[in-house]
Amino acid sequence: MTGSPRRLFSIAVTVLTIALPAPWTVASEDVVEYRDDALTVHVTRIPVAKALDRVARASGAAIRGRLEDSSDVTASFDAVPMQEALRRLLPKQAFALKYEGDRLAAIELLDASGVVQPPPAPAVIREPGQTDEELGVRAALSALATARRNGMAPTSPTPLETILGIGAEATPER
Repeated sequence: MTGSPRRLFSIAVTVLTIALPAPWTVASEDVVEYRDDALTVHVTRIPVAKALDRVARASGAAIRGRLEDSSDVTASFDAVPMQEALRRLLPKQAFALKYEGDRLAAIELLDASGVVQPPPAPAVIREPGQTDEELGVRAALSALATARRNGMAPTSPTPLETILGIGAEATPER
């Protein structure tokens, strides 16, 4: 078989284009699905926090506690029971699943001692003219709001809120 170099080059490029995957090909989107208390996950090199967030959105469960692993995760499995699926996604993290009836209500992230630790409260920044006492009260109310969001503090007003004349619902977020 003879042919011009240009034609041979054209044939070679066509064959290689068909035979080899293009390096710019977009990978399929990550999948996280929850059904019948089982998880299907197909993710590649995403932060554990992002994977856990997707699990929470798919299952409708709240995440309570502090994630101790900030690495990336790659996982691929289908219809694995939730407990085992989370062990695969969170190999360095202890956790507990909380149910309300048949519905998964929360995934509680535990520290080494088995206690749910809330995420840190947001920083409280001193405003101009603010005293140390006022800053301390704002910091305490901020920590209380964080604990309430994580289901770790009562919703009834605390003595501090009673003294200040504010209800639990008025506790500032920051």
